[in-house]
Amino acid sequence: MTIARKIALMVALALVTSAVVSAVSLFGLQQVNGGVTAIAEKTLPAVLATGDMRARYLELHAAAYDRISIADPDQAKVADEKMQALVDSIVQQIIFYAEHTTDEAEKKVLDDARLAISAYVGRMTQVRNLAAMGEREMAMGVMQTQVGPIHRQLAEAFDGLLKVRTAEAGAVGKMAERTYSSTLGLSILAALIGLVLIGCAGFFIGRSVVRPLSQMQQAITHAVESLDFTDNLKVASKDEVGQTLNAYNRLLQRLRASFSEVQQASARMLSAAEQADGSARGIAANSRQQSDAATGMASAVEQLTVSISVVAHQAE
Repeated sequence: MTIARKIALMVALALVTSAVVSAVSLFGLQQVNGGVTAIAEKTLPAVLATGDMRARYLELHAAAYDRISIADPDQAKVADEKMQALVDSIVQQIIFYAEHTTDEAEKKVLDDARLAISAYVGRMTQVRNLAAMGEREMAMGVMQTQVGPIHRQLAEAFDGLLKVRTAEAGAVGKMAERTYSSTLGLSILAALIGLVLIGCAGFFIGRSVVRPLSQMQQAITHAVESLDFTDNLKVASKDEVGQTLNAYNRLLQRLRASFSEVQQASARMLSAAEQADGSARGIAANSRQQSDAATGMASAVEQLTVSISVVAHQAE
């Protein structure tokens, strides 16, 4: 594997780690966002609607007590219209709430509240009639003995709705908290695994590059100091470093071949020089022999000359 591919592998590991961490974080955010959306779109409006119904009912209940003390027909008419408007508003909210909920517990509570409102309206009609006839004490007795239990039933119904939605909001909040914790844990785990993989890849890649280069440096230093070009480097990879080591080994082979050729040429020159020296020695020996012969000839000529002179002298 080439160094470029090794680096690409490290980059790919980093990208995969980032993608996994991002995916886990995105999944967790979607889960939390779903919970927040559920609270914002369902739970919170339901709580507000329940609170509004409860507030209107309490206003209606207070108006019912006030109605007992009203003797003026015009004021009584205004109070009755106000109470009827509150009743209509509460009933409409209960119907709307029931149409938009899928929780069976809520539907049961809303049905009970609607029945209780109907019973409450019936008792309030009796209270208004008694108040119109001036029977305020009887009207107050009906409020306390007959309307009171209905009032407690309605209060419990509205409180039950609030408890259901509060419990739902708490469940969604716990789910979001669990999702956050699990997402954080998975993100940290994925990041740690990615860092370990990247670290291991970086270690082995660095080792695969540094060790051959260190080996090459030591070999070159040894060759320079001892002028020994006989050792080849061990090549264990096919990347750029391995190719460099192969090129260095080929250089050593070329150098050894060149040194061998130079050695052979030197041997041939030495042989030729020895032959030339032998020839020179032979020529010198021949020269000495010729010189000795010339000297002997000269001596003989000299003796002959002396002999001729002696003979000539005797002839005289």
